[in-house]
Amino acid sequence: MKAVKKYMRVYGLFVRHSIMSMMEYRANFVAGVLVECCFLTLKLMYVFVVFLTGLSINNLSPYYVMLYVGNYTVITGIYNGLFAENLWWLPFNIKTGMLDLLLVKPISIQFYISTKKLSLPMLAANVVTGITMIIIALCNIEFNASVGGVILYFLFLICGVSIAYFLFLLPMLLSFWTIESRGLIAISDKAWDINMMPMHIYGRYIQRLLVFIIPFFAITNFQPLVLIDRLDFRYGVWMILCPLILGFISRVLFRRGVRKYESANG
Repeated sequence: MKAVKKYMRVYGLFVRHSIMSMMEYRANFVAGVLVECCFLTLKLMYVFVVFLTGLSINNLSPYYVMLYVGNYTVITGIYNGLFAENLWWLPFNIKTGMLDLLLVKPISIQFYISTKKLSLPMLAANVVTGITMIIIALCNIEFNASVGGVILYFLFLICGVSIAYFLFLLPMLLSFWTIESRGLIAISDKAWDINMMPMHIYGRYIQRLLVFIIPFFAITNFQPLVLIDRLDFRYGVWMILCPLILGFISRVLFRRGVRKYESANG
């Protein structure tokens, strides 16, 4: 319990430092929000096209598609705002020897690397936009979720963000063993947008591959199914197990990578 309180205090300091940095350079904060709004506008074009054409996916109306995109946008904001920028620095720290300075910190190095910086523009813009889309969608569809269903939605939201974190941490960890890993990192980064639309637009075998083998679809596809009461029991079980499995694998690889790490400074 003391350890939990310690890390909560440390994370609070990270958040405060990030906010202070943003306020010190307010023009950067405003520019970041504006840039993120431009990206969000492009994402919203997908929803606009769906409504314009009256497209139905898996017998779901355009408002259901808006629900999916809204959920995708919320998780995108949470993951990118809390973790993405931090993880991108890991290969650089390994190659340049900056990891030396982090290894002597009196806290978990993985915690420090993963949470040191908060990207407020990305977090705020995406989460607010995504929640707005979810509310609009739920007001225009048959929404029968119980209190338990809503709680399960938020549990799956946490699971989805956890899966994203562990899944995108794995290619970063290759930097401990390889000289150049940017190609694989770039590919995995581009794969994020595969969740822009519901997984049902893909074939059955692609769905199985990207749910159970390389679980990109598990990040954002199951939370909306909880709200509309269409979640397959197998997917529900997998949504709980997947972050546990990925977390175990990534933790083992991280520890082995740190043990193998040799300072670039000799």
